[in-house]
Amino acid sequence: MATRTASRARVRKKARKSPLWVRIVKNGLAVLFLLAFVGGSAGGVFFMLAFKRAEGKITGLFEKLDKLEAKQTTQIWSRDRKVLLYEAAAEYRKPIGSYSEIPKVIIDATIAAEDKRFFEHRGVDPIAVARAVFVNTRDRRIAHGGSTITMQLSKRLFTNEEQTAQRKLDDAAIAIQMERMLTKKEILRHYLNQVYYGQGAYGIKAAADVYFGKSIDKITAGEAATLARCVRLPSSENPFASIDKATTNRNVVLGIMREEGMITENTYKMAREAKLKLAQKRFASGERVKSYPYFTRYALDWLKVHMPNIDIEKGGYSIETTIDVDLQKVAAKEVNNIVRRNRGLGVRTAAFVLMRSDGQVLAIQGGLDYEQNQFNVGYQGQRQPGSSFKPFIYAAALSDRKIGPGTRIPNEPFKLGTWEPKNSGGGFGGSYSMFDALAASKNVPAAWVTSWVGVGKAASYCRDVFGFNSNIRAVPSIALGVSEVSLLEMARGYSVFQSGGNLIQPSPILRILGPENEVVYQYRTEMQRGVLDESVANTMDMALRYVVTNGTGREAQSVRDARGKTGTTQENKDAWFCGYTNNLIGVGWVANEQKSGKRWIYRPMASSAMGGTVTVDLWREVMRRAQDKLGRGDERERSRRIENDEIGVTVETDRQKTEPTPTTNDETPATAPEKPTEQPEDTIPPVEELPTREEPKTEPPVTRDPPRNEAPKSNERTTYVDVCDETGQRATMYCPSVVTKEVAAGRVPRYCKKHSPPN
Repeated sequence: MATRTASRARVRKKARKSPLWVRIVKNGLAVLFLLAFVGGSAGGVFFMLAFKRAEGKITGLFEKLDKLEAKQTTQIWSRDRKVLLYEAAAEYRKPIGSYSEIPKVIIDATIAAEDKRFFEHRGVDPIAVARAVFVNTRDRRIAHGGSTITMQLSKRLFTNEEQTAQRKLDDAAIAIQMERMLTKKEILRHYLNQVYYGQGAYGIKAAADVYFGKSIDKITAGEAATLARCVRLPSSENPFASIDKATTNRNVVLGIMREEGMITENTYKMAREAKLKLAQKRFASGERVKSYPYFTRYALDWLKVHMPNIDIEKGGYSIETTIDVDLQKVAAKEVNNIVRRNRGLGVRTAAFVLMRSDGQVLAIQGGLDYEQNQFNVGYQGQRQPGSSFKPFIYAAALSDRKIGPGTRIPNEPFKLGTWEPKNSGGGFGGSYSMFDALAASKNVPAAWVTSWVGVGKAASYCRDVFGFNSNIRAVPSIALGVSEVSLLEMARGYSVFQSGGNLIQPSPILRILGPENEVVYQYRTEMQRGVLDESVANTMDMALRYVVTNGTGREAQSVRDARGKTGTTQENKDAWFCGYTNNLIGVGWVANEQKSGKRWIYRPMASSAMGGTVTVDLWREVMRRAQDKLGRGDERERSRRIENDEIGVTVETDRQKTEPTPTTNDETPATAPEKPTEQPEDTIPPVEELPTREEPKTEPPVTRDPPRNEAPKSNERTTYVDVCDETGQRATMYCPSVVTKEVAAGRVPRYCKKHSPPN
């Protein structure tokens, strides 16, 4: 028994030491025996069944090829359809129309990498099969399958990735049938259109664009060799997944091309030594941002929120946006210019939003450099707006009849808990009209007005009337802009003043056409009518004009019909200018943005970097260029009267007139603003820039002063109104003599027409 066991062990040991040629002969004999068997009985049945299945599948070959190669991407365009902003599909394709389009270097690299005898066999390559048997036997694993290019196309179109004998037989049978129906050139063209190269790219044209940002006629020998080898393991060995593996694979293909005489020795050496220069990394699922990424990303995010039923990655949609490419370029250029000119003041970034009066967003430059920082301050940012927020609180006070246009607002010390606001540069005493307080950007009068309105009601007005979605904190310093908001929110808020009391919703999309060229979406101005009384909106409009002509916004005077408000926060961390003309709304912002590790942080700028000195320059240049292109608009045809435009009609929301939401904290809280944990500086009221002159040029109207802790009195039957002493109409800031009269609440006179603002 022991002898028999030892003998078996010697036999096994001897078998393990059999030389390679013995194993090859044995396996070769086994293969020949198998082929003979197949050619005899059962094998014949298997092949007959495979050919029968192939005949049934191949009948739909041309229809399937046409359908796949006609599949369209989703494309997003500029408003004039001249600039492609974005392209996407679940499968990114750019089909080759004819064989003559394919450069020889791509044909050679593909054949060298996948099928050296492609032009010699008839769908199945016996030599490749024999080589696969040899290699798999030597390595004792399935490393090579012997598939031809035609078989790979068959697998892509008709079978699957299952590693089964039946699938291999089906691929071979379909390949033979395919070779009877198509020429070699047609097969190679379809293969190069259908094969997957990784990163969502199907076809050599798409792959050349994804990996190298090139058209196929510009591809080099080394790049062609790189792409040709991607098809074996497209997910793990493409250049973005592993540059080292991709380089190694490239060199293997280049070696075969040299051996086959496809390239010269000199070309081989140069291509092998060259470093792969890849395009900027692309997104999965064939997604491509082609141009103007700040605006394009905003449009994509808008689509996700407002059109959730549209799956743009499925392809076939054509989307027209509101972007004006010329003005987007202007915004980008001026953002860079303002940073370049003011680096000495600590200005490191800037942003700008430009919107038409009907809500179409013409440009959004969300930062200095998208490649450096993809965060879009224009619509994603949450920054303190400083005193550019004051107009909303004054509007709330006017609406609630706490003040009138000429009401004297105290500039006496104000204290609530531990909070004591101060004016920039200090100084107390006297009183101001709303126009003068806003023009000089006085903090103390704004605090008094807030206390009269009540912080709860003031916060409600900001949300319900001016459309703020951000968290507007009900704190005493609300008027000083301590709550973080985005530029786009500020543009929407200022639309109420520009439109005469209507809230205009911004939009980046004009029209969407579906896969069948049907209209899926057509732009309509989305307007909430009458959220603010028209007389209040007109008063604020005049006040914001006064800021430009006589106050902190004087540097914007060269923009025709400009109105606006400056804003600068504590330690000059943010500087704003928010304003509009008759037909445009613009919001500019600058800051000192710096990278700390993986985070972007904001540090103080110089004390002279303010909304009225730096940001207003940015705003002025963009708005002037916009007016040069689009015109100045007509004061009598401001957006509140726009019912139709070249795109569509106005759409009114369900809420015709919004009333502020009641709150449980309508009065000023008895404690100081609560302290945020992440940004302690938020608890310190923003410091606004000093005007060049402490007092505006025009002498404020003479009116009665309200009691120091009490708002002007009014009730349901009568109200106090400042009227022009000469005409008896409601006073404007330009009336030479003003008196206060008590009138019936429903009989408030119209504004004085005789004493109108200067042109």
